[in-house]
Amino acid sequence: MKYLRVFKRILILMMHILGCLMLVTIKIRGLEKRAPSVKEQHELQKWMNKTAKILNSRIDINGRLPDQPCLIVCNHISWLDIIVLASRFRTTFLSKAEVMKWPIFGILAKKLGAIFLRRGGERGIEEAIEKVAQALRDKRNVVVFPEGTTTRGEDIKNFHPRIFAAAINTEIPILPIAIQYPYLGGVNPHVPFVDDDNLISSLIKILALPDIKAQLNIGPMLNTKNIGRKELATQSMEFIREKIKSDN
Repeated sequence: MKYLRVFKRILILMMHILGCLMLVTIKIRGLEKRAPSVKEQHELQKWMNKTAKILNSRIDINGRLPDQPCLIVCNHISWLDIIVLASRFRTTFLSKAEVMKWPIFGILAKKLGAIFLRRGGERGIEEAIEKVAQALRDKRNVVVFPEGTTTRGEDIKNFHPRIFAAAINTEIPILPIAIQYPYLGGVNPHVPFVDDDNLISSLIKILALPDIKAQLNIGPMLNTKNIGRKELATQSMEFIREKIKSDN
């Protein structure tokens, strides 16, 4: 029964992804070089919402959704985080450049207008800061994962403060969000994408589950005027860590 469920969901997901590739190739083009319109953002959010449903994700939200552009900072557990967040927010993502090499998903991320961070040097992070700042000026939400890596969801790593400069430079507020995958009183062990995990095997593990519960705890909006990036990183970390620890 489990293998049948996986096979069926893979077929549905592949058809869904193919539909999105056609959408961004024919109807919504050029997002690598320009900001999407409000209508295009709505179309992309609907697509992500359907993706979450195909993966049978049940998403609970605690807190108030943003009513203005902001830099969303979040802990990072899995590639699934992107689908969960994008199904609820009209947003773009700052992603590591390695994602561009992923089969199918790398092409999709690029066509959907993701911002890629080239690691290994000052120039890479400075380019990323400016691209994120420009997206914020274009009144787009941007999601960043300041840990710079994924964890198993039981705690968080220290946030790298450099990327917070994008919000400070544009005076756009920061919104911390704690993402969790509750499971039998703890963290769902099937969701984390860590260490040497393979994307395909991780996808199959998730598709094999009857359903997945995701929880978004939305923090208070943080003003970025007259405050340093280290302090903003600390405030964001404290909110997210408190939420994670209180529920584990």
